[in-house]
Amino acid sequence: MWKGPLFLLISVIGAGGFAPFMRFAQTRRCEMVVVGVANYIAASAVMLLACFLNGVRPWGSSPYVILGLMMGASYVAVWVMLEVTLHRSGVSISSMVAQLSVLVPVLVSIFIFLERPGPVRIAGIILGGLCLPIIGTRVRGEGLRSGGYSILWLFGLFLICGLIGSLVKAFRELAPAEDFFPFMLAAFAGAAIGTALLLLHRRVRVVRRDLLYGIPLGMLNCLALFGMLFALKELDGSLVFPVRAAASLLLTFGVAFLLFGERLRGRSLMAIPLAVVALVLMNLGK
Repeated sequence: MWKGPLFLLISVIGAGGFAPFMRFAQTRRCEMVVVGVANYIAASAVMLLACFLNGVRPWGSSPYVILGLMMGASYVAVWVMLEVTLHRSGVSISSMVAQLSVLVPVLVSIFIFLERPGPVRIAGIILGGLCLPIIGTRVRGEGLRSGGYSILWLFGLFLICGLIGSLVKAFRELAPAEDFFPFMLAAFAGAAIGTALLLLHRRVRVVRRDLLYGIPLGMLNCLALFGMLFALKELDGSLVFPVRAAASLLLTFGVAFLLFGERLRGRSLMAIPLAVVALVLMNLGK
């Protein structure tokens, strides 16, 4: 009875802790592209181990590996955008925008996979759509710097996170379940290669300290994923998905406030309850 809530809590910690830890690495003046390489290599290693433990081929079925590599390229883009948005707009706003990107795969499900949403999900879609325009681009917090085009960076983050959600949705609709770990291995390995190429392009120096900050991020990635998978074996998805979405976002807000002194104001503050309710409805509705 206790296993399901425990795994759900682990998933919430993994999902809600990722952005704050990435911001923490920024405040320690880490070379973030080096942190990113270590993050994705660590996550790839865990996925490779998961393939062997589950008795599946790491390379899986080639069409779905290609889909995973596409998601890996999207991970690289998200990493670059988070570098900017975390520094300019803060953890809270960046996380809110990234979480609300679930709107994109929900709409993909409706218009491409022809799912028929019920009234609960429709309400969530409307509320999420109304929430986006009132999210600000800045918060009060330690170490944040102003910069132009913040709204464009946030919009890009929203689109690319939505693309990642859509690729996961496409995999669930089209691929056999046994190819999930190879799919995620391809995604993380592709992201590791992409960030390594970015590292070479930027010509930054690799130091052990930056690598050590990346490994916990990779573990948080895996905790979020495996915690959710194991929670779904013990609990109904109608409980796991909305609780995980809402709780991880609230955890992010709390950590950002305690560690970085982030304080949302005005419209951004109003957006918090709207975003939480929208996420619950979109993950709860059919």
